[in-house]
Amino acid sequence: MHLLIVLLIFTVFFADVYGAIQTWEKEFACPEGLVINGYQVKSQTKQGWFTYDYGVTDMVFFCNTPDGKNQNTDKNITRGNFYPYDNDIWRKIQWCPTGTVVIGMANKLDFGKFDNAGITDICSYCGRPEDDRTKKTYSAWEDLNTHGSWARDQMCDVGSALASFYPKIFKPQAIQYITYGCRKV
Repeated sequence: MHLLIVLLIFTVFFADVYGAIQTWEKEFACPEGLVINGYQVKSQTKQGWFTYDYGVTDMVFFCNTPDGKNQNTDKNITRGNFYPYDNDIWRKIQWCPTGTVVIGMANKLDFGKFDNAGITDICSYCGRPEDDRTKKTYSAWEDLNTHGSWARDQMCDVGSALASFYPKIFKPQAIQYITYGCRKV
């Protein structure tokens, strides 16, 4: 009987942690002629005693003209509620400095931990589309002080800026990974 109980507990744990459903969503893109110059993430709150182990559950990217002269939130792209939790928190909007747009992104990933939180933070690199990519002019992000390590930067080619994203959802743990798309300007 004890073995059956242990097997049941293990099965539930394994299905919950490792049996999550992974799906690539469609690409979400700015309207033609616009690129991304700001973003906002929504993340889980503290998860019990796993203080720094919470994932990003939603995000919004703000689309504006490639000159980077305005910070308008009216035109935005979002998937919306990847996996809604009751106590999720919208973080501060992160804008590129005036005159710049997002030319690259990085994901902070938490895999191999207890709950495989997926993306726990993101960071944008801002600059002019025509700038040399060896110099990252500015990093727009809010340090969420989370577990994980930064993945390789995803940079746009010279002459391009970020204009879309393609998320991989890892239910029930929220966003597992994001591939970013660039647009020639």
